[in-house]
Amino acid sequence: MDNVKNAGDNAGKVMLKTLPHSQDLKWPMLWWIGMEKLYRTLPWKKTAWTCAAFPIEMMWIYDIFPDHPENMATVAAARKQSQRLIEHAEGMGFSRDLCSYCKTNIGAYDTKIKKTLGGISKPDIVVCTNAICDTHWKWFQIMADKMNVPFFMFDIPKWVSGTDEKTLEGNIDYVVDQFYDLIVFIEKHTGKKMNEKRLYKVLDRSAELSNLWREIFEHRKAVPSPYSGAETSAAFFPLVVLPGVQVGINFFRKILADIKSLTAKGEGTMPAGKEKYRVMW
Repeated sequence: MDNVKNAGDNAGKVMLKTLPHSQDLKWPMLWWIGMEKLYRTLPWKKTAWTCAAFPIEMMWIYDIFPDHPENMATVAAARKQSQRLIEHAEGMGFSRDLCSYCKTNIGAYDTKIKKTLGGISKPDIVVCTNAICDTHWKWFQIMADKMNVPFFMFDIPKWVSGTDEKTLEGNIDYVVDQFYDLIVFIEKHTGKKMNEKRLYKVLDRSAELSNLWREIFEHRKAVPSPYSGAETSAAFFPLVVLPGVQVGINFFRKILADIKSLTAKGEGTMPAGKEKYRVMW
């Protein structure tokens, strides 16, 4: 949900209040950038390309750095590089109606653009899922073939309202089986073995991160809302790349504390009486 200014408000523009620790998002981002450099520097470390909604915890459990082509596509957009990269991919034969994230990544890798402009390095493995987007698996498969890198696609069945219980149970078994397949894939292509202590630590941290985010959204029900949609659009970065890592938890704890402080005072991101509508997006 988001707070929206009334178009007929004669008072002019309403300035949204940001949380004191919103700017602290830079620390998880800097940590992620620094770790990527470290993992690529040390020869015994491994890296992977992955995407949103993939069970990223499996990468952290095996001490594999998960690089995100989608994230780097946003860097390219911010640096005004997207159009030329997309057009380069289209020049390679990719359709104009394909996802811009996909074509930006393809163009970025093929032109060897610098990382600061949205480039991305070759990984040791490529893993993805179709849980969010059907483009992901074919995009990642094409790039894995292009780079001659092992590829794993985590197939998530689509849930349809009214599906019978037997089918749902079969879908669950199918997903569980793929976790075992993923373990075999990772260990075969990286030489790494499961560390049970690390497994439980990563899963506990992932659960805490998710619970913090849920609590943050529960507090957003307050009127006025203590956390704007604009801020949450940026703040979900840890949910995508950092489940299982302490740095994301630290950031969400600060955000939750800020939100609780505002709601306790009856304050929100908009001045009192200015919140008129909420839009579900």
